[in-house]
Amino acid sequence: MRVDLASTPTSCTLTASSCPAITGYTVAAPDTDHAGDDIGQVSSVPDATAKCNADATCLGFNSDGYYKRRLSPLRYLFGSCLYTKLITSSFVQLLQTAASGCAEFSGYTGTLHSDHNGDDIQCPADVTAASIANMCSQDDNCKAFNYFYSNGRWFGCVKKVASPISQVSGFDNMCFYTKTAISG
Repeated sequence: MRVDLASTPTSCTLTASSCPAITGYTVAAPDTDHAGDDIGQVSSVPDATAKCNADATCLGFNSDGYYKRRLSPLRYLFGSCLYTKLITSSFVQLLQTAASGCAEFSGYTGTLHSDHNGDDIQCPADVTAASIANMCSQDDNCKAFNYFYSNGRWFGCVKKVASPISQVSGFDNMCFYTKTAISG
């Protein structure tokens, strides 16, 4: 049997991969990835999302579960989706705190990687360091406060006792602020 190649279809069409939307992330482009700069790998995209959300150094992850500290240069990789963490005010605040240590507030001395355990007056979530400093400044019972990032959220605890303080592990960005002047 003879086949006429001129009349036989010989083309192949590849269709770009479809990357599902993930809250807090954008897709760099379908069928792209960045080689290397991996922080770690987990078994699923939801796990990679959680790991990246909890890690200040993570800028994104791919559909193979690799979460990464850098996302460039990009490379073509059919079937891969590269997700980039959206820059939010909370993320910018985290980067600024990580880069400079503790932010400065008038009337307070900040100590990085430290805390006083217990003696909390209140511990609100999803707050700024400035709002916690203001809360402490307006409360005569407040002698100190802490401020830290955990599981994708900022926390701060105003405290009625400022000592003793000790080093904290597990929170790279924990700052403890002791009142140095009477404010109000």
